[in-house]
Amino acid sequence: MVLEAKWLGNHALHRITCPNGHEAKVRPSKVTSRKRIPCRRCTYDRCAVQFEELVKAQGGTPLEPYKSSHSKHLVRCATGHEIKQTPARLVAGNALCRRCAYKDWDAFYVVTDEVNDLVKFGITSGRPQRRLADHAKDGFDLVVRLYEGLPGDAAPELERNILAALRDARERPVRGREYFPARVLPLILDLVDNHPAMRR
Repeated sequence: MVLEAKWLGNHALHRITCPNGHEAKVRPSKVTSRKRIPCRRCTYDRCAVQFEELVKAQGGTPLEPYKSSHSKHLVRCATGHEIKQTPARLVAGNALCRRCAYKDWDAFYVVTDEVNDLVKFGITSGRPQRRLADHAKDGFDLVVRLYEGLPGDAAPELERNILAALRDARERPVRGREYFPARVLPLILDLVDNHPAMRR
């Protein structure tokens, strides 16, 4: 239902109520192009229900309220692992629990490209040789650090810590998320070498 007393133009915001009674502001051009009334509340509610259904379809249990499609949510899988999962990844067909799907990130590495003065760090599962070979083809042929068989979430936790420290240092990746100028290598190695899991 349109709440405006008069037509404001095809691209002007109009106050409306959606079929479910939520008040919203929409442009008529958007309604015409999408052939529906866009309502953020309805979209949010629909996505929340879909996320809960996808989690339960894999035997899991949501442990916190729905936030957004690209936010990580704490869930418990059918075997009892508590993990954080993104709704968008479930919609794309990914497994609810990477541990149960044999994708436990338990290896961490740091490699450098001395020709282009770059450093790359990352995580992988199981034997990292194939991943390192791919990086070597890309010029990152010097392995500076390599840890395998790390416990629990040590590898992804370390990766997150390094990314946060680089953001705090106002260092930007030269591409992707984990490719940086070689000048940040001392900072990376300091975090790696002082992480409790690396000093076992």
